[in-house]
Amino acid sequence: MRERAGVLIIRNGRVALIERHTQGRRFWAIPGGGVKPGETVADAAHREAEEELGVPVNLGALRVRIDHRERDDSIQRQWYFEATVHSDAIRVVGPEIESSQRGTYRAVWMELDDVEVEVTHPVAVARLISLQRGEWPRDVVEIDES
Repeated sequence: MRERAGVLIIRNGRVALIERHTQGRRFWAIPGGGVKPGETVADAAHREAEEELGVPVNLGALRVRIDHRERDDSIQRQWYFEATVHSDAIRVVGPEIESSQRGTYRAVWMELDDVEVEVTHPVAVARLISLQRGEWPRDVVEIDES
């Protein structure tokens, strides 16, 4: 099973997202990426967040776990942690900026009221962000899309 880890950062009524342009499409993504061999999901979430946001990130509690069926019928488990940053000056600094074949990446702050759920990946997490507005339930939200 492949794993992915990301962060949910809400600050001053805004959420940190990655704006993507690729193959003529524009969409947003929750900061995160693949878990490397030997890496914990928390370590991956922290590493990916700092690569994609360019600022120190403080990882908090695990908030969401999704089992997502990929196009090839495999299951990808996704982990999303609440996190904080102490700066609004976010910018992509990781390997994404060197990958022009995969389109463009830009770290942005988006007002919670402006989140376009259907074009923010993963949609299930975007929907939760829109509904929860930074107030997460005590227990981990588990979503089965398999």
